[in-house]
This record gives sequence, structure tokens and C-alpha cells, in this order.
Amino acid sequence: KLRPIVAIAEIGEKHGFLDLDYGAASDEAEALLAAASDASERTCEICSAPGHIDPKQTWLRSRCDNCMVMDCPAIGGVH
Repeated sequence: KLRPIVAIAEIGEKHGFLDLDYGAASDEAEALLAAASDASERTCEICSAPGHIDPKQTWLRSRCDNCMVMDCPAIGGVH
């Protein structure tokens, strides 16, 4: 089975989750890109643990509870 091919023009972050700018894509490719964006909303951007976006923060970003309070081994903290 062939994998979908799509040209990504720009990769960024918007409102705390993955934002992709791409040209024409098959339905399968669009579904994969949407799944990646959705997963980024639930994945800590520092340590890849399950995370969430805290709307109370001034800068929206996806973090696990430990990284949210800067207590993650990935950034030098201790659990």
C-alpha cells in the first residue's frame, strides 16, 4: 500500500498545538495530519508525556503536570 504524500509548506505552533500549512493532500493524508495536530494538543512539548493545554496560562502550550510546574527531569527538575 502506498503512503500518502503531501508537501508541508510550514510547520508551526498556534494556540498550543501543531499548526501545519500544506498544499493539496489526499483525504488519507489530511486525516493523518489532523491526527498529528490533535495528538500534539495532548502531548507535552517538553518530555512527550501525556499533557494538556492550560487555558489559565498566558502562553498556551501543551505540558504535562510536571513540566507545567517546571518539575520534570527532561528540563532538570526532580519528581
